[in-house]
Amino acid sequence: MNIQAPPLRLPFRDDKEPSGIHRGWQEWLSKVVTVKLGTPASAAKPAASNSQGVPGQIAFDANFLRPYPGFGDIILHEFGGTSNYNSLQTSVNRRFAKGLFFGFNWTWSRALGTTSDRLGFNRIDNLTRFANYGPLSFDRLHTVNIFYTYELPKIFRSGAAHSLMDGWEISGATLFQSGAPYQVSFSIPGVGNQNLTGSYTEPARVKLVGNPLSGISGDPYHRLNPAAFAPPPVGSIGLDSPTNYLRGPGFNNTNLSIQKSFLVTEGTRFQLRADAFNVFNHTQFNGVNSKVNFTSLTNPTIANLYQNPDGTIKNINGFGTVSGARDPRIMQLVVRFQF
Repeated sequence: MNIQAPPLRLPFRDDKEPSGIHRGWQEWLSKVVTVKLGTPASAAKPAASNSQGVPGQIAFDANFLRPYPGFGDIILHEFGGTSNYNSLQTSVNRRFAKGLFFGFNWTWSRALGTTSDRLGFNRIDNLTRFANYGPLSFDRLHTVNIFYTYELPKIFRSGAAHSLMDGWEISGATLFQSGAPYQVSFSIPGVGNQNLTGSYTEPARVKLVGNPLSGISGDPYHRLNPAAFAPPPVGSIGLDSPTNYLRGPGFNNTNLSIQKSFLVTEGTRFQLRADAFNVFNHTQFNGVNSKVNFTSLTNPTIANLYQNPDGTIKNINGFGTVSGARDPRIMQLVVRFQF
């Protein structure tokens, strides 16, 4: 259901100040609530213990705490997001002269905000900007473009050699670009948002306890430091790590083309062109496996590492390994007849 109306507050706490909501989360998470069918939520009593040690494990279904029975999520659409883009843009161009055209541009930019698209969600505690403000998904620190066209010098003046060897043209484009921002996510078997933050709409974040880039190597299997991450504590409100604080692999690509036109008659000609995309066949990774699987809420051992403790390979797609690569060298030959 979508409405344009004041938002709803958490059903289990009726404080109006953000600090009160925080206290409500902490108090709710310190109890394991058991609600019997037909019993008002306000009359629910905290259970004495939880056999599995997970807060909220035996709590009654959250649908019985909704203020409007029979309705699911009620989404409020509002202008609650903020974003900004700032950049330094430089450009150098050489007009076509003596067979050479050349261009260069560099953009140093920052795209910051609370959401990367119009479908983001505001937090319920008025801490949206504090919690979510950071690099947006399309933020690229540096982008360098180099493009060029060069006519090879003529060697022969006439004859068959002139027709075949002279008149060739080389053109290309080279792009260097910083990687996309991202953050580490997590999973714990049998544990969801409600067990950690007390709300199924407000997720926790993995706890950052060290430098995620400390001791890493440049190989595809060690892009993150596992010791820098820990499970979020019970009672977290999702502020244990910032948003998009890491950078994925950058982009380094060159495309080249060589072509020549052959005159057949006064009004007809055909063009021969060879294209090579990623001409140097440069390996370009495009993502990192950034989801860490903890063994349990009380055991921070990471279950999806690349290697076992003895150094043997455990999972080639484990945490901190690259998740994919862009296309290798691709070549094509084009023949075009013009009349």
